[in-house]
Amino acid sequence: MSPEELAALLAAPALAAPDGVTPNFDNPPNRNSYAWGITTVCTIIATSCLCLRSYVRLWLDRKIRVEDVFAICAYGAYWGTAYAGYEMIKTPGYYVHEWNLTNGDLIQPLWLILVYGCCYSAVLPLIKTAILIDWCRVFVLVDRTKSLFWCGCMAIVALQCVWGILCIILLNMQCRPHRAIWEFYLPSKCYSLPDVMLCSASVQVVSDISMFVLPQRLIWGLQMSWHKKLGVSIIFGAGILL
Repeated sequence: MSPEELAALLAAPALAAPDGVTPNFDNPPNRNSYAWGITTVCTIIATSCLCLRSYVRLWLDRKIRVEDVFAICAYGAYWGTAYAGYEMIKTPGYYVHEWNLTNGDLIQPLWLILVYGCCYSAVLPLIKTAILIDWCRVFVLVDRTKSLFWCGCMAIVALQCVWGILCIILLNMQCRPHRAIWEFYLPSKCYSLPDVMLCSASVQVVSDISMFVLPQRLIWGLQMSWHKKLGVSIIFGAGILL
């Protein structure tokens, strides 16, 4: 493709506008304020939780454990998703119709989507591993390898870590050459991602359900009233969903 042909391709509309609609390439309508607010609130919540956890560990327990390291790593990976989320506000914006964009406007968001996907695929196994190790420390005091709960937790940890690494590899190998993932105009060989995304969602759903079910037998075996057991069960379930 000649430079002139490439320039014409990148300047062309990303999608034909509906009848009677005039494309607005310069300042397309958007809802960036919603995206900015939601991303900021999520970032504040994540940061507050990490700070609270750090306070408990450093000033009360005065001890850093392996699950805390995983939580810190998860927080660092989360900032990768936050970075991509904030950058998407700049270009092309949120809730922008595709007919208000040129092909050239798609390059940056395609790269940001890759960054977001890779960081998100790292956050989930890291934070779930931190949660499960913490649970094992609370519920399994002796003979860990003989505990069904401990074995179940370690199985989920293994599944999460293996799939997280595999998912990042698959995301980065979806096109050859690698730059064709966002520079879509390059001659390349690519495979479709929906199957990978469906598999990823399935892994997370199975993991979440397993993490909800695993502690229930231990919780309902505690020496306390049933309504307190129910409260603890709900707290554990809500923590997994959030």
